[in-house]
Amino acid sequence: MKSKNFIFVVFSIALSVSTALAQSNLSSPQQIQTTSAQRVSEIILKNLSQARQKSEIPREQREQAYVKLLEGQRYFWMFFKTRSQAARAQNARLASQSLQKAIELNPNLSEAYTALADLTRHTPPYEITTNEAITLAEIAVKIQPNNFGGHQILAQLYTVKSNLNHGILDPIFTQKAVKEWQEIARLDQRNAEAHAFLSEFYARTRKNDERIKSLKNWLASAPPLNNGFYGRVFQGENLSPESASVKLGAALIQAGQTTQAVEILSRAVADEPSNTEVVELLLEALEKADANTSAMAVQALQQALYSNPENTKLIEALAQIKSRTGKPAPKK
Repeated sequence: MKSKNFIFVVFSIALSVSTALAQSNLSSPQQIQTTSAQRVSEIILKNLSQARQKSEIPREQREQAYVKLLEGQRYFWMFFKTRSQAARAQNARLASQSLQKAIELNPNLSEAYTALADLTRHTPPYEITTNEAITLAEIAVKIQPNNFGGHQILAQLYTVKSNLNHGILDPIFTQKAVKEWQEIARLDQRNAEAHAFLSEFYARTRKNDERIKSLKNWLASAPPLNNGFYGRVFQGENLSPESASVKLGAALIQAGQTTQAVEILSRAVADEPSNTEVVELLLEALEKADANTSAMAVQALQQALYSNPENTKLIEALAQIKSRTGKPAPKK
C-alpha cells in the first residue's frame, strides 16, 4: 500500500512539473519568439562552420532540406494569415524549427536563410531580431549573390537603420542600403521601388546626376501593384510613373536642365491636368525657359485646359508662354 502511495505521489509531482513547464513555454508569444531568436544565432554559427567545410551533400539530404524549406514557408504563410497571438507564436516557432532544420541538412541552401531572415525580422523583440535577420540575409547573398529576396531584406533593413526619412542620415547604413538597392536594380532593371529609393538616397546625399538617372529609370519601370515598403517609409507617396515625373521634373529644374524639365512636366500636365503640384513646377521651369522651350509646352497645356477649363494655373502658364512667343493667350 505504501509503495502504491509513493508511486502516486511521484506521478503527481511529475505531472505538476510537466504542466508548469508547458505553461511556461506557452506563457507568451514574446517569450517563444525570443528563445527562437537565440536559437537562430546558435544555428548561424553552427551552419557557417559546416558550410566552410565544402563537403558534398548527398542528394537525398538536399531533397530533405528542400522539403523542410517548403514546410517552413507554409508555417510562415500561416503566421501572417492568423489573427490569434497564440497561433501566430505557434506558427512562428514551427516555421523557425523547419527552416533551421533545412539549414542543418543543407548549409548551402540560401533560400532557407532568406526565409528565416524574413521570419526573424517579423518577430519581437525587434532590437534583437533585426540584427539576426541582417546576419541571415547576409549569409544568403554570400552563398548565392543573385538571391533577390536576401538583397531585398538587406535593402529594407539597412534603409530603416539609415534614418532616410527620420533626421540625420547614418553614413554607414546609407552606403549599405544604396549598395543593396543597386543589387536589386541589377537583378530587376525595371524595379520601380529600387530606383525610387536610390533617387531618395541620392537626393539626400546631393548626388543630383545619379538622382536624375535613377528617376529616369523609375519612370521607365513597370508600375508595381502596390506601394510596398516605399509607401510605409514615405507615407502618402506612391511608386506611380506620375510620381516619378514630378520628382524628375523638380530634379531637372534644380540641375538647370530646363528644356528636359519642361518636356517631362508638359507630358505630366497633359496626363494629370488637375495636379496643381505639376502645374506649379511647370510654371517654375517656364520662368527659366527661352521662347523655343516655352513653345514646347503649348500643346500639352492647351490639351490639359480643354479637360479642365477652370484651372487658373493652366491659364497662367499659357499666358506666360504667350508673353514669350507672341501667341494669343486663352480667354478666362
